[in-house]
Amino acid sequence: MTIWEISEKADYIAQRHRRLQDQWHIYCNSLVQGITLSKARLHHAMSCAPDKELCFVLFEHFRIYVTLADGFNSHTIEYYVETKDGEDKQRIAQAQLSI
Repeated sequence: MTIWEISEKADYIAQRHRRLQDQWHIYCNSLVQGITLSKARLHHAMSCAPDKELCFVLFEHFRIYVTLADGFNSHTIEYYVETKDGEDKQRIAQAQLSI
């Protein structure tokens, strides 16, 4: 394989990764807007690190995490719940981002 071919493949991988990250940011923004603009009383607090995860604290007792699964090019979104003191973290759902 020539350096040119390697460069083309690296560029393709970087573009796909960038698109995946863009999709993740759009999803995070939509989720945050949907929750914050909701008229329902959700009794929640929110913290955000869009490059990593979203975290919602419900009823001052439970933490809900929304995160991309581990891996460079993961398309899997995972949802976790745990008690506020950090015990018993359980995955409750997962979904796939499609590009």
